[in-house]
Amino acid sequence: MANQSPIHETQTTLNTPPLPLDHLQHNSRRPAEGPATDVCEYCGRGFRRASRRNEGSVPSSKRRSNSGKQENGGKSRFPPTTTGHIQLSSLRNERLANATKSPVRTRSRAVIQHGEVEGSLVRVNVQVPSTQATVSEASSSAEEEPMEADDETRVEGSRDSENQKVAPSPPKRNAFQVLKAYAIPPGTTMTHDPDQGVKLPSASRVKAVKSRSPPVEQYGPFPTKSAFELAEWYWGSSQKSLSDFEKLIRIVHNPGFSLPDTLGVNWHAAFKTLGANRDDLSEQDGSWIQDDGWKNTPISIEVPFHRLQKNTGVEMYFAGNFRHRKILSVIKEKIASTEDSRQFHYQPYRATWKPSETSPDLELYGELYSSRAFREANEEVQSLPSTPRIEGLERVVVSLMFWSDATKLASFGPSTLWPCYMFFGNESKYRRCQPSEGLGRQIAYFIKLSDTFKDYLKDRNGGKVPTDHLFSHCARELFQSQWVLVAGIRNNGGCPCHRCFIKKGDLCNLGAPVDTERHHQPRSEPDQWKKVIEARKLIVRGYAVNTDQIEDLLKPDSLVPTVTSLSSRLSDLNFKVIPALVVDILHEFEIGVWKTLFIHLIRLLDAYTRRDGPTLTAELDARYRATPAFGRDTIRKFGTNASEMQRKAARDYEDLLASLLPEPHNTSLMLLLYICAQWHALAKLRLHHDLTLQFLDYTTVRLGAQMRLFNRDTCEKTVTRELAKEAEARARREGGGKGKGTASRKPRKLGVFTIKFHVLGDYSAVIRRYGTTDSYSTETGELFHRLPKAWFDRTDKRDYEAQLSAIERRQSPPDLDSRTIGKWNLRLSSAPDFESHSFLEKPRARTAFANSPVDLLHFTPDPYVTYADPYLEVSDRRLLPPRYELTRGKGTIPKLKQHLLPRILSRLGYGSDDVMKCDWTNVVLQGNRVFSHKLMQIEYTTYDGRQGQDVVHVDTPQCNVMLLNPNNPHGSVHPYIYARVVGIFHGIVSYVGQLPDGSISYTSHRIDFCWAHWYEFNKANHEFALERASPYPFNSPKALNFFDPADILRAVHLVPQFSLRRMDTGLPR
Repeated sequence: MANQSPIHETQTTLNTPPLPLDHLQHNSRRPAEGPATDVCEYCGRGFRRASRRNEGSVPSSKRRSNSGKQENGGKSRFPPTTTGHIQLSSLRNERLANATKSPVRTRSRAVIQHGEVEGSLVRVNVQVPSTQATVSEASSSAEEEPMEADDETRVEGSRDSENQKVAPSPPKRNAFQVLKAYAIPPGTTMTHDPDQGVKLPSASRVKAVKSRSPPVEQYGPFPTKSAFELAEWYWGSSQKSLSDFEKLIRIVHNPGFSLPDTLGVNWHAAFKTLGANRDDLSEQDGSWIQDDGWKNTPISIEVPFHRLQKNTGVEMYFAGNFRHRKILSVIKEKIASTEDSRQFHYQPYRATWKPSETSPDLELYGELYSSRAFREANEEVQSLPSTPRIEGLERVVVSLMFWSDATKLASFGPSTLWPCYMFFGNESKYRRCQPSEGLGRQIAYFIKLSDTFKDYLKDRNGGKVPTDHLFSHCARELFQSQWVLVAGIRNNGGCPCHRCFIKKGDLCNLGAPVDTERHHQPRSEPDQWKKVIEARKLIVRGYAVNTDQIEDLLKPDSLVPTVTSLSSRLSDLNFKVIPALVVDILHEFEIGVWKTLFIHLIRLLDAYTRRDGPTLTAELDARYRATPAFGRDTIRKFGTNASEMQRKAARDYEDLLASLLPEPHNTSLMLLLYICAQWHALAKLRLHHDLTLQFLDYTTVRLGAQMRLFNRDTCEKTVTRELAKEAEARARREGGGKGKGTASRKPRKLGVFTIKFHVLGDYSAVIRRYGTTDSYSTETGELFHRLPKAWFDRTDKRDYEAQLSAIERRQSPPDLDSRTIGKWNLRLSSAPDFESHSFLEKPRARTAFANSPVDLLHFTPDPYVTYADPYLEVSDRRLLPPRYELTRGKGTIPKLKQHLLPRILSRLGYGSDDVMKCDWTNVVLQGNRVFSHKLMQIEYTTYDGRQGQDVVHVDTPQCNVMLLNPNNPHGSVHPYIYARVVGIFHGIVSYVGQLPDGSISYTSHRIDFCWAHWYEFNKANHEFALERASPYPFNSPKALNFFDPADILRAVHLVPQFSLRRMDTGLPR
């Protein structure tokens, strides 16, 4: 067994906290000779620190080379024939958008995995300049986690004890130069800060081990623990997977599990009791339930019949039973949960970023609990007068966020559901927006007017069906009776905006100087309320809902005669509905403005297609198919025909936007597409500051101007007609309502200037007040629809709202501090130890990452060596095609050894100045072989201070990376260089020559390296164009070379520029 190298820190695949340094050193190396001089604080064993001569340690004076890297010395801990996989990861500080160009110091790491055991963790220092957050590679991470930042604030807190008081400390910025300033009352201290002390183990995907609760006294409706565990497994998920099957096996094999205890259980009765409310059970049977459950409230609405109808007057109509939960009960349940409270932010703060000593402080906008709206609400609460009831109690703000949208529960059939989800803005958006976290609460299932309501109106009106205006009015009344957030604005009215009084004909003036209504004519809720009350008085007096008297009163402001519930019930608390309605980038832009524009582009392609020429839509589809995917879910692979838009979700239209840039249109269209992509990237940033918001304002102005220019110069001068698919859909609609429709294609215009286009100008103001758009995107609610849809299969499809609410209670989140079961309050089988075999690496993962040895002879121009990789210097003239002759004689092995020489000298403690004193021919690879890998994982720091991960896969489109440009010390050239990774290797390397100090060391080192085909950077032609990168010709000396994988910053997405001819790089195809 080879000598083991010293280890600075270890990290297992479970991301457990690192063991003490002394323990790792004496426990992972060959013991040094001589008496013990130190005692390990972890295990109590005595050990002797080894010197550099016998253990390869590095003197402090020579530990760092000029490259700024420090690597471990010593031989490999594993034999060279070990089969395993490599995971190379480097945390990089991808700074905020529009940051300064001065390099900053940050930490990176390279984690190398060998088979089933994790190797050493090496920390190196690199210089990383700021990056632009609007480029395409800035949003390519597949999974992101909070990274270790050693956060410092003006007032520090601890999560270990809720009663521990922490004294204020002087303001200090963290590693990202971010300062959090908390506004707390004088003389008080913070006792709770969820952000304090967040480290890498708690930022991983592996769930932290939860503390065990005391033994429970009862198991709810289940007689034994075994029955409870089986019930928990059954209700844990709607569709069982392999992991669920493995969990069942672990339950059965548990020594405490007893099969006879589960045979006599009345499961039907137990499950019914499990989903019941406490009020539905006896005091003894329901004593274990801690929440109030779901309620049924009968809903009746007032139906007005005007004086020209029979039986005039207002009549009450019973619309149905409204199933809901009390909001206050849900809040109490959330705050009382110790597990949820640990991640709950009660104290708002103002975050500022100062990239350099000379730059001004920039306010950061991200989380809702650090937004201006949250801080203002907190100040208002703190200034409330004190009463004896609340004397001495802490005052905090709980932010409530609501999502509500109807959804179909099945692909076939009329079953629909209109749920209302409630989330808490006090929790981090990075957790709240992940459906797997389950932080949302279903609080209501809204009811709609049934078909029997039309029969009621017909019978009540003497056999005649009233107008649609009455039906719409009753529908709005039903919505408000169930408490729903609406602004009370009529659909498609003359003033369609709920924030200002802009006219319908002025919606196209986005960003123009005349677009002043949003600032100078905002809506006033008290004034609107007065008009609505006056209109309702007229309805009670017998006027029809759509009579001229009411229309003259409400139509100028596009109001409806309905009083919004929140305005009427919370007006005394100074609550306003209009500011609470935030922007919706999913429906307003991605499947709104952008989808409309994309459809019209297809119409333009049809209009410009000549009868004797190629079909432009077919060419568009071919180019979309040729666009590579990127990341795990950032840019997905496009379907067969993108122009047909079959079964596309909002994310698919977002990807179409991200990949339309290469499409060859005229200058105006290219400029419009670029501005659309730039605006979308800025609007979806997960962290903003003052400069990026100013850039968003500027881009919004350019977007409005370019859209109007494109409409005037292109769309208005081109006759475009409906797509064939649009004509067929219109014919089906007309045929269903008024007989057989016609499928002839009618003329269509751009049609993008709607209210959705107008509200794009509100994004900057909303972000400044509430934080970034990902915090309140409707995508969160859309993703949460998966739960009721999955539960629907477990109902009998009749009266499913009540059954869904019962299932919701059965799967409610745990409270580990409760001494009773509650609603799965104690998950006995869900708190595994890190030693559990379930966390071990799966065999299929090992084989997927398994490396294979490659003899160095494969890199030489030996005519008797065969190897099918076109990048390797091999050529067998008798067996290989002639084109492989181009891969011979490029000096690959000399380049490899010249690359390895400074790295192995750095392991031995020498700097870059000593490289010239050594001969690269003395670099020896053990066994004359290296080990190749297919995958490489790169961990980096995103611009919002999170930990992201890219995957580089050789021989796929996802193999392009970016590195810092070593020739850019002062920002004179492009700061990055780009490469295509054509090989990922590691080898056991040693230097057998004489070292600069005259000594000789035969110590072997495992070194990882990549082989790359480099790209040449080409600047953009103008401001609204992307930079280009083209591969160096194969005969160029700059084409192929090796580099350290720890130098990789990010993976990049390269889109082919189809307007240019295909380059001949000299490589075989």
